[in-house]
Amino acid sequence: KLAGSNPPDGVHGLVLDYDPSVPGYSGSAGDWTIHGNTFQGSNLGTFSTGIRLYSDLPSMSTINISDNHISGWVNGIRSDALPNAGLVNIHQNNIINNSLNGFLDGGSAPNINATYNYWGSLDGPSNVGPGTGDGVSANVDYSPWLGLPVGTVPMTYGVDATSTIQEAINNAN
Repeated sequence: KLAGSNPPDGVHGLVLDYDPSVPGYSGSAGDWTIHGNTFQGSNLGTFSTGIRLYSDLPSMSTINISDNHISGWVNGIRSDALPNAGLVNIHQNNIINNSLNGFLDGGSAPNINATYNYWGSLDGPSNVGPGTGDGVSANVDYSPWLGLPVGTVPMTYGVDATSTIQEAINNAN
């Protein structure tokens, strides 16, 4: 189910949730793609979120979130501890100017792959990240990151001190 909503935990731009009562639900996990959108929150409320991922998503669902602009929320992206975290890919997004976090995760294992995003600063995301951009929480792989907004040519990449030398070499290609 994809829907804009106003649930008890705040205003959300897009909600990904599992609901077998939806007409036409076939029981299959399916692949979900969120691509090429602008999620502009305009600083709505204390708990607002641009994209919200709930823990009851099917464990075999692949979720690809790419080429989006997510800004002006309390949390740009927020997820519960997801059973399908290894199948969630969040890349090539501008996640900027969110007041608390660019990405807040509730304890997913394995970590959610959110590499190659622009967090609003050349030095990368803040909180558990090394930089001054939008914050990321634990359980979010953010390195390597984009040092400039998506689509900038030439692109600048960043890696944190715990990344491998191979990641830096791969970015140079």
